[in-house]
Amino acid sequence: MMNQEEWLKEFERLNGRPATQAEFESVWGPQAPVAPAQVSPQVSPANGAQPYPQTVGQAPFSNIPQSAPKKSHKGLIAGVIALLVLVVGVVGFFIWNQQRNDIHGTWKADAATIKSFNDQAYVGNYFGSALKDTTVSIDVASDNTYTITAVFHIDFDKWAEEKAADSDYLDKEDYLEQVKYGADSNYMKVDLEKGTAVITAKGTVRPEKHELTSPQSNPSSASEGDPVTYTIENGQLRFKVSSDVELVFTK
Repeated sequence: MMNQEEWLKEFERLNGRPATQAEFESVWGPQAPVAPAQVSPQVSPANGAQPYPQTVGQAPFSNIPQSAPKKSHKGLIAGVIALLVLVVGVVGFFIWNQQRNDIHGTWKADAATIKSFNDQAYVGNYFGSALKDTTVSIDVASDNTYTITAVFHIDFDKWAEEKAADSDYLDKEDYLEQVKYGADSNYMKVDLEKGTAVITAKGTVRPEKHELTSPQSNPSSASEGDPVTYTIENGQLRFKVSSDVELVFTK
């Protein structure tokens, strides 16, 4: 606990002037001795200084107001940012989910659908080990027309050599000529240089009914096939082209 002299010095340091007699007595009592030079009789508490009265048992200056700590806005800012991230994430997921369940756009076949194309087109059996890989996709345009495209990547030289090795009459060139003969058919387009055989089929979509017309491989066909019902769930497009063949595509 500070003495009177220390109190007077601290008061003058804080207020920029000596304490008045009244300010001194409000803390130390009217009977407390004090050196006249340390007390200013002209300045009263009305001039802006606080006498800081103390209660019994309080140390001098114990009730001097302290500056309130500044509130930090970091927590509020972090909360706002977290909320914005959450909102953006929810909206983004909603848009993404809507897009992947929209029939329009490009869909890629899964492994089972690719195998089905290989089997149904007899490509797998016909070209055997010369068939390197297959890609199948369906593109649905904004005008509700769709095109299914199957691209078979084939090593035609290998295939022709294997076929010629098992034949007593035809050689490799003969088998390559057979492939070229079918290159301009409506069913399959063959490019020996690229090593591809491409099958395309077209149809229309009826989104309001969730229907597809059966794909037609002959572009000159005037009639559309019977419609098939498709479903889209969890980003998967599914429809059957026959009772036992279901095609599955994902975006």
